[in-house]
Order: sequence, then structure tokens, then C-alpha cells
Amino acid sequence: FSEVNSVYDAFLHGLKISKDSPCLGWRLPSNGEYAWITYNEVHGRAYSVGCGLVCLGCQPSQATHLGILAPNSVEWFLTDLGCQMFSMITVPIYDSHGYAACTHIIKQGMIT
Repeated sequence: FSEVNSVYDAFLHGLKISKDSPCLGWRLPSNGEYAWITYNEVHGRAYSVGCGLVCLGCQPSQATHLGILAPNSVEWFLTDLGCQMFSMITVPIYDSHGYAACTHIIKQGMIT
């Protein structure tokens, strides 16, 4: 795929060919079944996250480094994708790294 040069490009390619097909799934804790949202739903939710961040003052630019301190989840993915939509750089921070490492990542990652 010559038009795919990034993870975001790969998502856009999937969106183009699979609009209403399942894209992102997770296991429901109540019964162990999987729930899915489509490419269109993922795009809409991620775009809303990105717009919300811009409304909160984040600049839509690669100069914006946004830290995400959260476990891997659907919400984490949507936040990351929403940032990519607005050219923001995400810096993953895991609480399992401990306070000193998290502080170091925040400083070195130039997090806004």
C-alpha cells in the first residue's frame, strides 16, 4: 500500500475499505463476550477526542506532546488516534514504571 506511511495512514486505509465493519474490540467483563465498534465509530470517537483536546488548548501540531497515563484500553487507543488526527505526538506513560521513571518521561518527553 503505497499510501500507507504511518499507523494513522493504515487506519485511514482500513476506514476507506471497511467503513461499517468491526475495527476495535474488547472483552466484556460481565460475560466474556466481545463487543466491537466499526471503523466509522472509531473515527468519530477519536475525532471527538482530538477536537476536545484542541478546545482545551492543545495545539494541533507536532510540537504538542501529550502524555497518556492509563492502562491499555479502548479509551487509550481512541486518545492516541485522536491526537494523530491533529498531528499531536503522544507519549505513553505507564504507572508500573514508578514515580521516578514517570517524572523522567514527563520531563524528557516535553509533555505539554
